[in-house]
Amino acid sequence: MSGGYDETDVREAAFAFAGWTIDWQTQKFTFVDHWHDRRALQVMGWSHAGGTTPQRGQSLLRYLAHHPSTAQHLARKLAVRFVSEDPPQALVDRLAASWRQNKTQIVPVLRTLFDSDEFWAARGQRLRRPHEQYVAWLRALQPRIDIRRGWESDGAKQLDWATRRLGQSPFSWPTPDGYPEAASHWSGPALVAERWSAASRLVRNRLRGVEVDVPRMVEGAETVNDAINALAARLTSRRPTAAERQSLAIFAGGGYRPVTDLHPDELEHLAHLVLVLPAVQWR
Repeated sequence: MSGGYDETDVREAAFAFAGWTIDWQTQKFTFVDHWHDRRALQVMGWSHAGGTTPQRGQSLLRYLAHHPSTAQHLARKLAVRFVSEDPPQALVDRLAASWRQNKTQIVPVLRTLFDSDEFWAARGQRLRRPHEQYVAWLRALQPRIDIRRGWESDGAKQLDWATRRLGQSPFSWPTPDGYPEAASHWSGPALVAERWSAASRLVRNRLRGVEVDVPRMVEGAETVNDAINALAARLTSRRPTAAERQSLAIFAGGGYRPVTDLHPDELEHLAHLVLVLPAVQWR
């Protein structure tokens, strides 16, 4: 294995955490002494003589956090997430070095990443995964969401259902490697069509307990072009390109058409099209 461990190390590590659990009354960590395995343990370069103590697991975690393989693994995960599916090894090495030099503190590592030329050169090159895209829509639209009964509320249930339909519900990937980062996994015809549908249901108020106010977003706009500019600024944080504005204006019956002539459905459709502009799907 690339991390330098084998199946024996995995089993030994599991014994180090025997007895760790949650007190379901207090919802806090607790250590159950009689569940703990007392044998002597060795995991890679770490060893412990044995006994009953929660500090064994903590000691192993500290060892693993400072291990060079951990630094490389986390550095590559971050570089893949923010730069490229196949990031430059030089960048990965700099991030790993920052992790080790700063004693596993994540903020200096992120500063190294976000200050790098590779990060800024990657703008617009990474496809947003469904959950990231949906959260971006919610932030931009600022809908009123019914959460009066927590996760039992209509709004919360509808949003959970929406992310499941998109294929990326939180904490639902069955294996510990996490949801794929590869754009090819998320860009198939069915998933792209579902993105389009999810945006439509959201902006056109088809989700019970979730209310979006599109007219408020274009208050003060006199023409379709004004509305397009307002929606783009609100929903994409930028001005539309000339090609985007032209396409949107054609859909809405012309850029100089008065906004007051638009039927509410037309205005919602216009907002929907802004949400699903191809460039908005990338970051």
